[in-house]
Amino acid sequence: YLECSTVEVAVDAAKNNAQIRSDGGSLVLKADVGCGGTEVRICSNEADIRTAFNFLTCYAREQFMVYSQVVAERHIEGMSVIHSLAALEGVVLASCTYDVIERHPGRTGPSSVVRIADYPEIIGISQRFCEVVQFNGFCSFDFVIEDNSNLAYLLDFNPRQVATLHLGSITSRNLYQSLYNALAGLPPP
Repeated sequence: YLECSTVEVAVDAAKNNAQIRSDGGSLVLKADVGCGGTEVRICSNEADIRTAFNFLTCYAREQFMVYSQVVAERHIEGMSVIHSLAALEGVVLASCTYDVIERHPGRTGPSSVVRIADYPEIIGISQRFCEVVQFNGFCSFDFVIEDNSNLAYLLDFNPRQVATLHLGSITSRNLYQSLYNALAGLPPP
């Protein structure tokens, strides 16, 4: 079963602090431009929210010279999962799924240790997404499997190459070769 985390533009620190108090959890603030988790902050109180919001509103402008909104969503405790794939005309050619075992630096940094995993519901939703948007190329989906409910929440879609793509070749799912072969009219690897 898949859930999508509710995301809203973060414009009012007081409102976001009230949300933290009402559900007893933490809030994630994220600039919509960034990489490697540098644009993500987990906030558990109003001071955290204000500090994160101030940093993130300047981050994209300083690092990427673009305007970026800051969005807020409920923090979900659980196993982070990456599903990377290659697709052509909406058809998934090859894919790999990984549990994130370690991140560096910190809780929101890029994955540094992953383990091969199998989540049919994550594979299915990723395939359906690619089919609906007729996706071409390499991409990855970031999910979290919530500890308490075991529900898979879709957090992010990265329509680009990511660090886990090359790992497919060690799992007999070579994403690069699969896309190359499809483009060249060759049989799947």
